[in-house]
Amino acid sequence: MAGLLASAPAIAAARDEAKQLHATRRRTPGPARARRAPQRKPIPRPGLEGADTSALETFTALVAQASSPAQELWLVATEYPRAVHRFRRANWEQLGIEPAPAPGDTVEDALDDGWFIQHLRDGTRGYFMRRSDDCSTATVATLAQCHPSLVPDPHEMRRILSGTDPATVLAELDGSYETFAGQTGVRLRLHSSPPVWAKRWIGAIERDANDPLANHLLVCTGRDLLFDPAHPSPAEDDRQTALEGYTVADVTYGWTLE
Repeated sequence: MAGLLASAPAIAAARDEAKQLHATRRRTPGPARARRAPQRKPIPRPGLEGADTSALETFTALVAQASSPAQELWLVATEYPRAVHRFRRANWEQLGIEPAPAPGDTVEDALDDGWFIQHLRDGTRGYFMRRSDDCSTATVATLAQCHPSLVPDPHEMRRILSGTDPATVLAELDGSYETFAGQTGVRLRLHSSPPVWAKRWIGAIERDANDPLANHLLVCTGRDLLFDPAHPSPAEDDRQTALEGYTVADVTYGWTLE
């Protein structure tokens, strides 16, 4: 999200504009959607054909009408999580993804909370992001094969929009993972170049060398890009759709778990 940060007054003004814009497009709620039976199996061949994409289309239209970068950022922070949650909840069986209950929760809890997984081709689980700024949580959970609720989540965008300095958010993010390591014994090791020798690792796509919070994270295996947690739905068979056409050459640095 490089280049979208603005001063606190500008963000406050954009927030008001965004709320007004959303209010003008808010649809009258329809009848409550019947909850899907948890025992149903996902369709073997997932795809978007026939899926209800109205939530994502509404969000895209809102962003297209944003009058400033700050307003766009506010919409991404507030409206995208709702849109992607509605999209996945309405289509999870068709997409071939599954709700992922936190420890002690039910499938219905996971549907309410918005946690979903994709079964990856190496036999592990890939946890999808629920927002636009929780890629560290999703990728660490995927690498460690633990539920994202057990991994630090600094809510970076929400805190920056509320006026917290990005440098403070980044420092606290590092500190939260030190605490996580002390509690779980799972420690992230930073590598200045892609650790392609590792069976599983996290790769950083550097979008802005001066803003680490703008970087995007992928889960990798050897020289192969395995999983992008940011996309609303799984990859197609070409393995590029959900990885945005990235290759390992696009990865600047990475982490392994120790």
